[in-house]
Amino acid sequence: MALNFPDSPSNGDTTTLNGVSYTYDSTKTVWVSTTGPITTVAVSDTAPTTPTDGDMWFNSSDLKLYIRYNDGATSQWIIAAPAGPAGTAGPGVIVSSTAPASPSDGDTWFDTTDATLNVYYNDGSSAQWVGIN
Repeated sequence: MALNFPDSPSNGDTTTLNGVSYTYDSTKTVWVSTTGPITTVAVSDTAPTTPTDGDMWFNSSDLKLYIRYNDGATSQWIIAAPAGPAGTAGPGVIVSSTAPASPSDGDTWFDTTDATLNVYYNDGSSAQWVGIN
């Protein structure tokens, strides 16, 4: 279901759509949910310049989701998903028409040119991609 927000909002404007209230934040140029489970996610190949702890950012250059996290000493962007063992970045999902040449263990690749919609993974034991469907 599409949400149709008001055009040309000013900072602090509010609206309610499908029972969820939103307030416009002109510093981030986004509508922010003030009630309900909806969260905004910035999509860009560079991190937002004025983040707040808890903000989410989908990095369109590495195709990973990050969350702004404060560990009590500093705030930083951390990978929200997928998480690997012991807090490592973990495997990535690659969407491409060509197989990545240097995959990491556990990486998944979706071949956009494959008519059978195959998904491949790298198990780290060989230098080749293995089909999983």
